[in-house]
Amino acid sequence: MDRDKALIALTRELTQVGMFTEAKQLIQTIEEEKERRWALSSLAIALMRQQRFTEAFNELGTQTPDDFVHILVSSASIFDQLKEGLSLAIFNRTVRMIGWVRSDWRKISSILR
Repeated sequence: MDRDKALIALTRELTQVGMFTEAKQLIQTIEEEKERRWALSSLAIALMRQQRFTEAFNELGTQTPDDFVHILVSSASIFDQLKEGLSLAIFNRTVRMIGWVRSDWRKISSILR
């Protein structure tokens, strides 16, 4: 939907200038659920860049396991700025937990060990 795409573009601009509350308000008006989840993930990553991790993870809401892993991988450099290798530790633990319920991720987890 063109309206949703315009809202997503606007929310990206708002998050880049630190207007997180305004971005969140716009995201809530996005009609398509998948687009809304992606916009929330962009907001969460922007919050992580500001080291507002609790708020970032709260904003994510419900994500699919695949989307959540994508968000973590997209945020790897943010985690590694805090502590070298932190992103890999987070990734490994996340993949292991997802593997408890998804056989495809269980296979990935066993390869990573």
